[in-house]
Amino acid sequence: MDKYQLTKLKNGIPVLLLPQAHTKAVSLFVTAKVGSRYESSKISGISHFIEHLMFKGTKKRPDKEMLAKELDSIGANFNAFTGKDRTVYFITANHKHLAQIQDILADMVQASLFPEKELAPEKKVVIEEINMYEDNPMMSIEDFLENLVFGDNALGRDIAGTVKTVSGITHKDVLNYYRKYYQSGNYLLVLTGNFKVAEAKKMLDEYWGKLPAKPRQNYNKIVVKSVKPQFVVKHKDTQQIQLALGFPGIDYNHKDAIAAQILALILGGNMSSRLFLEIREKRGLCYLVRAYHNFYEDNGMLVVHAGLDKSRLEEAVKAILSELKKIATVKVSAEELKKAKSFLEGKFSIETESARQLASWYSTQITFMKKVVTPDEYLKMVNKVSVDDIKRVASFFFKNNKLNLAMIGDAPKLTWKNILKFD
Repeated sequence: MDKYQLTKLKNGIPVLLLPQAHTKAVSLFVTAKVGSRYESSKISGISHFIEHLMFKGTKKRPDKEMLAKELDSIGANFNAFTGKDRTVYFITANHKHLAQIQDILADMVQASLFPEKELAPEKKVVIEEINMYEDNPMMSIEDFLENLVFGDNALGRDIAGTVKTVSGITHKDVLNYYRKYYQSGNYLLVLTGNFKVAEAKKMLDEYWGKLPAKPRQNYNKIVVKSVKPQFVVKHKDTQQIQLALGFPGIDYNHKDAIAAQILALILGGNMSSRLFLEIREKRGLCYLVRAYHNFYEDNGMLVVHAGLDKSRLEEAVKAILSELKKIATVKVSAEELKKAKSFLEGKFSIETESARQLASWYSTQITFMKKVVTPDEYLKMVNKVSVDDIKRVASFFFKNNKLNLAMIGDAPKLTWKNILKFD
């Protein structure tokens, strides 16, 4: 694997360089450490809305079509996405266009015009995006669950906001929010691909080094109080029930973060996982069943998600809970753990062959972790996880007071207080 270089511009912006001589492509990623968890309830969805508006014209390119035409003229791949804790903009192109993509991204992020006339039509676009998710229970079930687990706060709200909040965002809101969070203390620059390091450093400093040095903006930490099992149902006329069980989890830097990842993998990370074999293959209760862990800076959540036959809902929930209880009380075998590690290693190694995935990996490390860990170091940490670690972490998660059940669909009326328990 190519060696990375982590440096800083004179104004403090961290820069990660990942030179890769074997490729003809180059990718520039700009991460702004701002997302929906930084928003007040009144302007919920503004981080995502600003991401959309970044493509509507800049000082150098005031016509919004100019940006798309220029990128298309060099065959570039460009996009952006907003999360709860970050917003990322990226362009990938042939390495000979490095200076051009530097100029475009710097122009977009630093000098977008946010023309007031663009707000109304773009709100309609975002509202249709919200409606698309609302109409698709499989896409919206995680947001529904996070609202139950984290509550009515920035971490529990949908990234895109609501029709009401997006409709109410003003031009002044956009400018104030942008000026507060889009500044040097919140940026990370990642450059991957075929480039000369000295030339790239000079170029990055030229485009980004003149920004005033400012401190990073903070977010409000969320404390999850798990007192008793919770459940919520969004009734919808569907043939299938989308179900998600959520367990308040651990943060990026927790000592058991990797063990939590492997636990989720053993439970529902592939076609030989326990839930897949028991719930789908043996019982035929679903098509989709999976488990994963979401990490944030201050907490996280382990999720079990399934699309279920509504006529056998009670059987399915009990069977899932039985598998969770089993892994919390009986150690996994050394062979099962070995297979899970081998799967993770293979999948991770393939993913980090991609420049985008590698950039994403290091971006997370630099932005949220106390120590930057290379992919090779990460795999060494994976190999240190023991069967005792898996049982201990499972015992931490799978307790009655941490049970949260969210469902979307035509759910039958059941006595959930008698079903939603491990004993």
